[in-house]
Amino acid sequence: QENDNVQEINYRIEDELIDFSKLFPDTKFAFIFVDCWGGYCQYSGFVCQDGHIVIDLSQQLGESAKQSDQTERLKTLMSEVGIYLGVNGYFEPFSRDYFSQEKNKSQQLTSNPLSEPLRNDKPNSSTFNKLWNWLTRK
Repeated sequence: QENDNVQEINYRIEDELIDFSKLFPDTKFAFIFVDCWGGYCQYSGFVCQDGHIVIDLSQQLGESAKQSDQTERLKTLMSEVGIYLGVNGYFEPFSRDYFSQEKNKSQQLTSNPLSEPLRNDKPNSSTFNKLWNWLTRK
């Protein structure tokens, strides 16, 4: 049941993020789908701002695509929102069980998931409060 709840939140984010971005017209939001198995990762998603898609990479490349092509897709999506990855494209929050590990429990979504900003600029806490309220509404 916990997995079903997480999937429901994921689908809602994907379906509603573009409309949600209208609340913050000067902010870009990224939805990134990550599917990793046996060391191979596929990435797809989009970036939106003020109700419009800025970059659409929502179509998966498929399992036959080179990992380097997949990594470039991730880097493109992330850089559009100001997060720059190294050559290997590693982003720890996309690693398995990142939010369930004991050392990271304080960063789970029950608190502020981005208490340590991923970007150099200071995040607006009201933005995260509105995002959390939007995600958890019933």
